[in-house]
Amino acid sequence: FVSSEPVVGLTYKAGTLASATTTGGGNFTYQIGSPITFSLYGVTLGKTDVTAIPRMTPRTLVPEATSSRDAKVTNILRLLSSVDSDGSNGVTTISGGNTATGSLYTTDETDVSLMAAILSVYGTSSSYASNLTTSANAQNAFIKNELQNLLDESVTEGIAPGLTLALQDPTGIGTYYAASGFSDVAGSIKMTTDVKFRIGSATKTFTAMKVLQLIS
Repeated sequence: FVSSEPVVGLTYKAGTLASATTTGGGNFTYQIGSPITFSLYGVTLGKTDVTAIPRMTPRTLVPEATSSRDAKVTNILRLLSSVDSDGSNGVTTISGGNTATGSLYTTDETDVSLMAAILSVYGTSSSYASNLTTSANAQNAFIKNELQNLLDESVTEGIAPGLTLALQDPTGIGTYYAASGFSDVAGSIKMTTDVKFRIGSATKTFTAMKVLQLIS
């Protein structure tokens, strides 16, 4: 299970298996064809059916979401980011123990009452608002990680030895950069976001788009 980074210590119940928690790398045990439910301190984050070897994310738990900026997805992202017990070390680690009640499955991003309850259970100060990750920060971290995963999978599948990506969010909220693989395979030089590529026929795409704009 991955949010903006692998999540360790997240409770789940898969099919007929006993409840357990995600381990290193966000790993979990599942049954193909059976539902799996993820929860935090007794609060259900979401439920989905496992139809293939899964890579679960907060967006997976909200099947009707059309964007990673969906309010329900955002609430899960904010909460997981806020309860990380060991800071920015590349893994979201959940610790603590008591039980909260309720459902995070809400479309209201501004309603943080449940998040407040969970953060209180977790043991943060009563001024929970200062501990709650903002919507923009939670969304941007998640989107950046998903883009990186997309590039990594493409390189692994042999689409190219190295890839870079630059993406401007149409809402203007963020610009994302990612790189994967090698710029020089023989020299084992890793790809970076500032590697220069020969432009080749890439200009054809921009020319065609401009012609269509003029036509419309």
